Amino acid sequence: MLKTAFIFCFLLFYTCFLHTEENKNKQDDKNTKEEKSDSANTSKKEEGIKDYTKDDDFLEENFDETKKDSTSSEPDTTKPDNLLYKADSITYLRDKDEIIMVGNVELIYQTTRITGGKVNFNTKTRILVVTENPVLYEGTDKVEGYKMVYNMNLRKGRIYFASTTQDQGYFSGERIRKVADKVLNVDNGTYTTCDKEEPDFFFKAKRMRVFVNDKVITKPATMYIRDTPVFWSPFWVFFIKKDRHSGFLTPRFGENDTDGFFVENAGYYFAPSDYWDATLATDITEYVGYMGKLDLRYKKRYLLDGSAYFQYNVDTEEQRRRWYFTGNHQQNITPSVQAKIQAQFLSDRTLLQQSDDFDTRMIEQLTTSGQINKIWEKASLNLYLMDQRYLDAMDGEVAIDEELPRVQYNLNSFAPFAPDDPKESKWYQLVYVSYYSYFLNKRQQTNYEERDNVWDSQTGLVQNASLSTPQKILKYMNFSPSLNYNEIWEDEDSLSKHFVRRGYFSTGLSANTSLYGLFYPKWGHLRAFRHTITPTVSHSYSPGWYLKGWDFVKGDIEEDMGLYQTTFGGHQSVSSMLSFSLSQMLDAKWFMGQEKDDKILNLLAINSSTTYDLLKERDEANDIRPWGDLSNSFQLMPNFFLTSGINTLHSLYGRMPLVQLRTDLTFQISEDMLPGYEEKEEDKEKKTKEEEDERSFKDKSNFDLDRPWNFRASFYYVRGMEQGNGSRSEDIYDLHVSGELSVTPKWRVSYSAYYSITEGQLVSQDYNIIRDLHCWEMIFTRSVIGDKWTYYIRFNIKHHPDVKIEKRGSDEMRF
Repeated sequence: MLKTAFIFCFLLFYTCFLHTEENKNKQDDKNTKEEKSDSANTSKKEEGIKDYTKDDDFLEENFDETKKDSTSSEPDTTKPDNLLYKADSITYLRDKDEIIMVGNVELIYQTTRITGGKVNFNTKTRILVVTENPVLYEGTDKVEGYKMVYNMNLRKGRIYFASTTQDQGYFSGERIRKVADKVLNVDNGTYTTCDKEEPDFFFKAKRMRVFVNDKVITKPATMYIRDTPVFWSPFWVFFIKKDRHSGFLTPRFGENDTDGFFVENAGYYFAPSDYWDATLATDITEYVGYMGKLDLRYKKRYLLDGSAYFQYNVDTEEQRRRWYFTGNHQQNITPSVQAKIQAQFLSDRTLLQQSDDFDTRMIEQLTTSGQINKIWEKASLNLYLMDQRYLDAMDGEVAIDEELPRVQYNLNSFAPFAPDDPKESKWYQLVYVSYYSYFLNKRQQTNYEERDNVWDSQTGLVQNASLSTPQKILKYMNFSPSLNYNEIWEDEDSLSKHFVRRGYFSTGLSANTSLYGLFYPKWGHLRAFRHTITPTVSHSYSPGWYLKGWDFVKGDIEEDMGLYQTTFGGHQSVSSMLSFSLSQMLDAKWFMGQEKDDKILNLLAINSSTTYDLLKERDEANDIRPWGDLSNSFQLMPNFFLTSGINTLHSLYGRMPLVQLRTDLTFQISEDMLPGYEEKEEDKEKKTKEEEDERSFKDKSNFDLDRPWNFRASFYYVRGMEQGNGSRSEDIYDLHVSGELSVTPKWRVSYSAYYSITEGQLVSQDYNIIRDLHCWEMIFTRSVIGDKWTYYIRFNIKHHPDVKIEKRGSDEMRF
């Protein structure tokens, strides 16, 4: 019963849509007379032609529709004749108001051009008849046939045994009539996108209405593969737009033991403009219920951008209703004011857990937020509101986290005594000032199983001001002292004391320089090597004096240490820390054919850093060490194909044991990376068009067999972390591989895999096989994750992907 009801509703909705399209163009077609159809088989072409030429309905005077419709305007014979024509032979019959043109005839009227072997033109009714090889050109559109009648005043006509091409679609029929601007009627016609003389497939229909650059409506439609009928429908719609366009989604039907009979993705795609689109769809299952989905997207460059997704689920088996909403919106109110909104709402967590999408099932928190940013030339202001809910909060964990509101102000670094000419600046004119502050009202709810949930709130103001003055000493040494002050106001501290105020100072000093080494080997196109070394030394110091209330007191007091560890910052004790870093860069200059085109290649980057606490003394018994660990980072970039990175952490005590090690090595190559590769002009034009395109959405194109092949392999190694008992965790080895290859001009394969060397097993793999079948294509995909697998196979018409045969399956045997 459910199957029948759904199919009936779907057909009813589709019929209403077609009826609306028919009425929309009814006025354009009301002056066109319904010709008598010929029952002759189109294969007997010559016999059909004789019948039509003898039919009274075919005569020119009967086509003069200005005589039949009183609402039509009479031809204006007083205006100048702007019809241009030429032929091998032209005969004027003044008594009959006729012009007879024979041999290589060409007529041009406004945007219409007509060619043929013989033309009779009535100068009074302005109706012409082309009886030998007529061809009608309207802009880029072209219609060919055996015989044509055309009314110059009405810009309407009909062509017999005609054929035309519209946006990679080929039409033919016993008669093609132009009934309105960009509207054609085809009688006993066929439609295909196959350009073979004997097409691999075609659709045949008694009546076709072609909306140029839009769609084709057929009543009824029979699909043929070669000469065999395989499908019949009382109507069908083919969209022939080149760009994205509105249309019905192709539903997927199936049956399994869990859901029974099901229909998925039945709905409609709306694309009314270049700036927004929406998809409205539903899934119906026999045993479980139904689910409605609305997916909305919109974008206008430099103005707004956003999306919204709403899902509503009715479970008839368990008698429950569930829903989920997520959306975001970003808008430039003025060039300096921007607003952002993000929202997520959910009625039941189980709705996400039943999703087919892995990322949806893994959602652990819902975030709703809004913010407004105001930017000035040297400052910015941000107002932020946030509500975050943790779906998997355990007993004693935070379940709700709110910021209502957070207000932050930033004053960018500026020089109050900046000179007019930077080259003649004095030291005090290079003093820079910066400031930031934020006010925060924060609330948190903690879950407890045995008692009521507890709300905790904190309100405070944080301010920071800093001075810095970068100087250059001895022309090569960069020297930068700084002074910072932080102040925090809170409504209540951890000891329930109201209005707590504290502030503290810190100073900093850093110095660095750069040393360069140049080498000029003469190795082919290699011009030079450059080695850059940048050592940096910095010192940070805090005296330990801090503002407590309105008085400055000395820090390092034990009872104060736990008092100020709050959301807004911790206690500041006496500290004095040295930091050392050394960065190195090796570059190469490569000759590209001309001096101005020489290219600088980054080959190797090395960064090393460590710290030293001046206030600590080494005490092995209590594990007190003034030297911090030595951190090293190596980035190897010898060419476009290979990149690698090594990150290490060594202890500076004992024999410098290795504390941590992480490496990655990536090799990638593709056709467009090889020497001598030249990008196709059409690809360049496509990229340029997309860069200049204001629209936010692109069509989901089919697989492109002309794309360059590519291969990528990545190896990861992470050394296990040191444990407190002297042991360390297990090492991790991973390998990722992916690639695409056109085996032949018609076959393309792609593969990706993730292999865990540590566990000795293949974690996941995906592969696709694509076959170009001229006007058809075949796609096969298979995915394996652990012991779970799925596959999907589809045959579809390239230009009409909705016309397809598909099959899917998994270890759950759903199809």
